[in-house]
Amino acid sequence: MEEQLNSLLEFLHDGNPNVRQLALNHLLGYTVKSSQLQNIFKQNNMRPISDLKNICREDPVVAHDAFKALVNLTSDDEICKELNDDNFLHHMIKMITNSGIILADIACMLFSTKAIDQLVDVFVKGLNRAYNKEAEFHFLASVFTNVTMLPQGREYFLITASYEDVIPLSKLIVFTEHPNIIRRGGVISCLKNCCFATEHHSDMLSPSKVNILPYILLPLCGPEEFDLDDMEGMPEDIQFLPSDKKREPDAHLRQTLLETIVLLTTTRQGRMILRQKKVYPVIRQMHLVESDEKVSTVVDQIVNMLMRDEAPEEDNILEKIRSSRKRSWVWDHFKDLPTKHGSKGQCNVLKNDGTKCNHIIETDGGTGNFSYHLNITHGVTKFGKLILDNSQVSINEMLHQQFKDNVEYKEEVDNIVAEFLISDSQAFSVLENPAFKKLLKKFNPYYETPCDKVCNNINNNHEYLKVIIDVATRWDSTYIAWQLMKDLIKILQPFADATKLLGGSKYTTMSYMYPAISSLKKLLKITYNTQIDINLDDTNTVFDDDQEFQEEIDLIDEPELKLIKLPQICNGMIENVKIALFNALNYYWEYPIREALLATLLDPRNKKLEFATYSQRLEAEAYLVAEYEVFKEQELVPTNSVQIDILEEEENVFQVFDV
Repeated sequence: MEEQLNSLLEFLHDGNPNVRQLALNHLLGYTVKSSQLQNIFKQNNMRPISDLKNICREDPVVAHDAFKALVNLTSDDEICKELNDDNFLHHMIKMITNSGIILADIACMLFSTKAIDQLVDVFVKGLNRAYNKEAEFHFLASVFTNVTMLPQGREYFLITASYEDVIPLSKLIVFTEHPNIIRRGGVISCLKNCCFATEHHSDMLSPSKVNILPYILLPLCGPEEFDLDDMEGMPEDIQFLPSDKKREPDAHLRQTLLETIVLLTTTRQGRMILRQKKVYPVIRQMHLVESDEKVSTVVDQIVNMLMRDEAPEEDNILEKIRSSRKRSWVWDHFKDLPTKHGSKGQCNVLKNDGTKCNHIIETDGGTGNFSYHLNITHGVTKFGKLILDNSQVSINEMLHQQFKDNVEYKEEVDNIVAEFLISDSQAFSVLENPAFKKLLKKFNPYYETPCDKVCNNINNNHEYLKVIIDVATRWDSTYIAWQLMKDLIKILQPFADATKLLGGSKYTTMSYMYPAISSLKKLLKITYNTQIDINLDDTNTVFDDDQEFQEEIDLIDEPELKLIKLPQICNGMIENVKIALFNALNYYWEYPIREALLATLLDPRNKKLEFATYSQRLEAEAYLVAEYEVFKEQELVPTNSVQIDILEEEENVFQVFDV
């Protein structure tokens, strides 16, 4: 048989085109990867491959079989190298871009199998102009995005490459935080497209394979610190991030990353892994500072998927679906519209207004675009609909719209909310507090909290916001008063931060005490020789309106405090406040407590005692040595009265430390 095939190979360069066509017709079946005689095309210095490339330029009928043969033969690495021919590549590109060529599709097949591996390598090696000093190849990321929109393209990026035993997607995910938005944006979009292949989710989330989760979460993380309980189980890459860590600045890319997580939650295994890896705390921290409404909507979808209870019979349902379904699940929500060259799908999902979506999507057999539309537009996933009762939703939407149309009622409620915030001296940022929104929704599910601008319009003439030093003949008197308040906020904000730090309950605070006090002193920028007496009877320096403190003074028959109810002299007030705070810090904490110094010395973050004097550092070290010697002596004294509490076997050993 092999001798006969070798004879046929000689006819591939015969002068008669009919002979070449007949020989190729007989040889085509032996070009497939499973054929044991595929190697015969590599003989005579790859002469058969050269003949096939030449036939690709001939009549389309003959050239079609030649292209098909080369597509099959590209499974061999040596033959792939033979196709690295500039003239032949130029010919393929010309065939693809020429609108009159009927072999454009088969040329694309050959071009994709040949070019995609090299494009990925060039994209990776071309970073920082390392491959070509004149190019960085950022826009190849957009090519990969377009390729992964097709099932075949996703398959390429998720299957181990034959030429280097690496999954191609693992080469790209490292660029999700690249400074260039074209590169990182294309990679993020490519990553999202690949997540439509749910059968590969286990490999994509496996730390020993692709491990995409850290590269999805890193761009979503900011400088916020996580509790130790939250960090347990998190990917190591995101546990201890620097204080200057920046979150992805582009809202569209943040939304794309979150939609990628949504796709990973469409399988039960994916949801379990995301819960184990503590994805929820990351999403929670991000949501607290997120200002984009579209991004927040996707966050809500993730929370619904991760925090819901899993149905115990769900695995059985999935097994039944896998074993019995003949068509994709998306056709439960789309109407099939067959066409001459394929088919179209018309979405039947009801929109919020009660009408059908009727969005039409063309397909060549794949359903990825259908599932994307259902998931992002309607919140419908493979294993369940987030919107289960469309008729009920339309009624809710009608009630919601009816409430929005009642402008007078809306303004009345807005005024009440604004008055509450103003009279209680609350910041308007409370309007964005999730718990406050939840409270309002409990009273009226259809009420939308007003924004800052609405509240500003409401409170312009509110009695609580009239400054007491306002003078009708001085146009800048109000401005000066508010400027003073802004300056006071700048001074007092660090004290609020220090109070929050030292008031924590999930970490030790004693070691932070004197570093915090030292930092506050530095911020005040007051020298030690500055002295001022704060007399609470003097209206130039009074700034205390503490009712509890007044009651204490009443008990000891002291003069009554002067409360600020009249215009005060504000010249130098800011400096007086700073001096008073500085003197108070020196008065109460001038000499550090030894125990606090010892705690700070034992804290790796503050052990240098930068806030302390040289003598105080020596004293702390000596105190530590003394305490250690006492501890050693106590350990050497034998005793029979030691009592050890034995924990029950099922108890957590750390319960003994609970307060």
